Amino acid sequence: MGGDRSVDRGPRRRARKGCTAVVTCLALSVLPAAASAQLSDKLSALQGATARLYDGHAVTLWECVDAAVAGSAALGIAEESVRTANKEVLASRGAWLPNLNLSADWTRNKRTDYDQSIFGVQLEPLPIYTSTGAPLQIGGNDPYVYGSTVVGTADQTVLQTFRTVTLQSNLLVFDGFARIAGLKAADASLGSSEASLAYRKDVLAQNVSMAYYNLLRAKRQVIVANESEDLAKKEYERSQTYFDLGIATKSDVLQARVRYEQTRLDTVRARNGEEQAFADLCHLMNIPTSQHFDVQAEEIDPAKGDIPALDDLVAKAHEGRGDLKAARFDVLAGKQRTTQANANNYPNVAVFGQVTRSTSETPYRFGAQSNQSIAWGVSGSWNLFDRWQTKLVKQRSEAEYRRSEYMLQQTELDARNEIVKLRISLIEAKEQYDVASGTIEQTQEDLRLANERFRVGAGTSLDVINAQVNLTRARTDANNAVTLYLIARAQLARAIGTPLP
Repeated sequence: MGGDRSVDRGPRRRARKGCTAVVTCLALSVLPAAASAQLSDKLSALQGATARLYDGHAVTLWECVDAAVAGSAALGIAEESVRTANKEVLASRGAWLPNLNLSADWTRNKRTDYDQSIFGVQLEPLPIYTSTGAPLQIGGNDPYVYGSTVVGTADQTVLQTFRTVTLQSNLLVFDGFARIAGLKAADASLGSSEASLAYRKDVLAQNVSMAYYNLLRAKRQVIVANESEDLAKKEYERSQTYFDLGIATKSDVLQARVRYEQTRLDTVRARNGEEQAFADLCHLMNIPTSQHFDVQAEEIDPAKGDIPALDDLVAKAHEGRGDLKAARFDVLAGKQRTTQANANNYPNVAVFGQVTRSTSETPYRFGAQSNQSIAWGVSGSWNLFDRWQTKLVKQRSEAEYRRSEYMLQQTELDARNEIVKLRISLIEAKEQYDVASGTIEQTQEDLRLANERFRVGAGTSLDVINAQVNLTRARTDANNAVTLYLIARAQLARAIGTPLP
């Protein structure tokens, strides 16, 4: 009875294995569709983020960043690296499970033997003698026996069929700690991929914010240019009126006209600069520049901004900066790969089990036509000499481990140096704004006094023009200082691994 139950379980096991194989094939067939779905999701997200840009409202910085993240091809590549690292972790965990193999063979053999002898049956006399030596007759007849003889030759064909189904499982018990190290290395690689993705997003957000602030600067510069053009036009018209009245000279009119034409050219340049800044922002957001949208102005006073201490900035960078996290994960992964490479110096031990069911249809029978065998046991192997291949792999992994340590050290030094420079740039932009803000008030007063002196005849048109130029320069310097402050602040936020302010 026990043997019968063992035989009956074979088809059920084959059926379960068959279902597993079908599910696996379906999953593999769905993989291209899944990849296509991921791309479709990104395109849908990009379309949704882009549609919000053109609904008539002033677009904020974070809306631009969201659109850039949704449509970034570089981030898509990094996201695929994270998915691959997740699969590697899953595969490393699967190495602890037993494998299961199902194999089936079906063989048909047709064999032809040529010129085989054909035997016929005939009666042959059977001599039997009495004790006296006389032939013995039975019923008056001599006895006969049936015999065979070759009556001819012919070709003979034999058809044989064999069917075999084998279910085999192996479980690796000890492999020199290679699986432990491999799983830790895969986890570290996943952490590195995720940290790299986060850092790429921070870099993209920084670049978008820089383009956004440059666009705001270009827009403010257009306003400054328009105001300067209006002042120059009014001064030109006033000079022309005074010349007609005999109060101003022809030189005053020419100087005012030259200044007016220069401001018109500055306005054209400012508008072109705005178009270029808008194109740069759209390029980073992966959207066309054919349709314009307005951006929301950010009102900020750099004079009220705080400058954090350098040590605090460096401490935040060590804690939150993505490339530093990725470098530390790379060091951990390199250390585990060194342990994994050293596992070949240890023996491997595994347990196995196998069930085989076979049937045969053949005229030559050796045993039963249907049989089943069950085998199990323990196997071990130890590669005592592999021509120094393990040593070579170990040396390479140790070299990679040391390189990752050097890269971590260099990344930390570069990060600190970058933070120092960006902090200096932030301080410089703040000081420039303080100076430019004070200069604007002074140049406005100087322009008022120059106009008054020219009105009463105590000054010249050149004095007014110089005052206008100084006022335009002061406004431009203040505009540039604000933009440099915002850009340096965004760069510093990326350098220490914190969100944009």
